[in-house]
Amino acid sequence: MKKTLYGGLVASLTAGLLAAVAAPASPAFAICDGPKYRYTTTNKSLVLMPGSYKTAWADPGATVTYAKGKTTGWTVGGTFTAKAEAGIIFAKAETSLAISVTYSWSNTTTQTISQKVPKGKRQGRLRLYSDGYRYKVTKYQLKAPCNYVKIKSGWQTAPKKKADTSVVMEYRKKPPVGKAAADITPQAIPVG
Repeated sequence: MKKTLYGGLVASLTAGLLAAVAAPASPAFAICDGPKYRYTTTNKSLVLMPGSYKTAWADPGATVTYAKGKTTGWTVGGTFTAKAEAGIIFAKAETSLAISVTYSWSNTTTQTISQKVPKGKRQGRLRLYSDGYRYKVTKYQLKAPCNYVKIKSGWQTAPKKKADTSVVMEYRKKPPVGKAAADITPQAIPVG
């Protein structure tokens, strides 16, 4: 009796193992329909984004002119800078953050603005800035068994939709003769 039960049990276990080995393996995500990657956008804050066009540096006391008809542009920047991935993030953030989803955009000034550089130890120049947003992006990847796992996070900036622009005077310390200029210290003071 014991031999029959023991032999039957071994036979059953062996048959079950052989059937399991013979069955084709199912894909890891067979029951998951979600995309491979997901993104979240959080911690939005308003920032001024410097445009690409700026005047030459002028010495204290000189007048700087930002000419009518000059075009400046803004390029989205941050951790996720590859155009394909950045495009996915912008599409995701378009509604919730009200940002411009184009990779870059431009604006042409319609007036001439002149500003005198205050007397002192700093040089000045004029630059067109735009309202924009700085926001945190977190990237998740779909992993077995159907869970999203955080794999990367970082900060992005992008212009606001229908953003206001401001001509801003930027300053830097006047370099000594024959020396390189010190770093720019932008002063976000709209003029004109």
